[in-house]
Amino acid sequence: MDNSSPKDAVNMFWSGGWDSTFRLLQNLLIEKKVVKPYYLIDPDRESFAVEISAMREIKNKLFERFPEIRGRLLPTYICGIYDIKENPAITKHFQIIQEKYAFGAQYEWLAKFADEHKLYNIEMSWEQRHSLPAKREAILPLVYPSKYPDAHIDPSIYEIFKFYTFPISNIFKKDMIHIAKKSGFYDLMQLTWSCHSPTWRGKPCGICVPCHDIIETEMGHRLPLTSKLKHYILKPLIDSLKKYPRVYQLVKKARMLFFFKNP
Repeated sequence: MDNSSPKDAVNMFWSGGWDSTFRLLQNLLIEKKVVKPYYLIDPDRESFAVEISAMREIKNKLFERFPEIRGRLLPTYICGIYDIKENPAITKHFQIIQEKYAFGAQYEWLAKFADEHKLYNIEMSWEQRHSLPAKREAILPLVYPSKYPDAHIDPSIYEIFKFYTFPISNIFKKDMIHIAKKSGFYDLMQLTWSCHSPTWRGKPCGICVPCHDIIETEMGHRLPLTSKLKHYILKPLIDSLKKYPRVYQLVKKARMLFFFKNP
């Protein structure tokens, strides 16, 4: 897959999810920019095939509706996470911040990928929230450098997140709805996919972190009723089982919780 892009192109991570798709379309249709998307495949995450399918459908509909942007949306560079070169320095920094904050494992391989491909100022689509977890607060000086000119940044936080810009960090998800409707691409936003553990019927699980975030950010209308019921009824059970790792692993292996594909 071609990794080349012109100097004026905006490099960004795109997963087919709500936030990154909004930023992709904002870049293309509102800001009229050339965009180079990057997508990293985690084969251990059951949603990667659905995400790729969502991105393909979004692109097809986008070119159908707005054929003039074909030349500005460059081919998506796709890379498997196990093809990324090892980087002991980044791994060490990630382990250090893991002792303080519960960052997802993806932030280690995203940093390794960005460093390997010399991608600086690549866009990370983090949206605004009314309340931020401690791990997000630790990165605020990088997200809003002008607001925190003299702030101390943890050296390991810096080494993991120095590659990115955060262009939609001042926009709430609900604001994205308004902007998308006003700009004529809300229908494309309806094609996005966020769940990490789709059910065997291809529905959101209602349990994973992205599903939880959808409900917490008052975007529950994006989930079917069955997914919302699982969130409110089954998620507390799953969370309690996670306190007992052996029991939790037995439940996963036995598929006793048959309501969704991967608890």
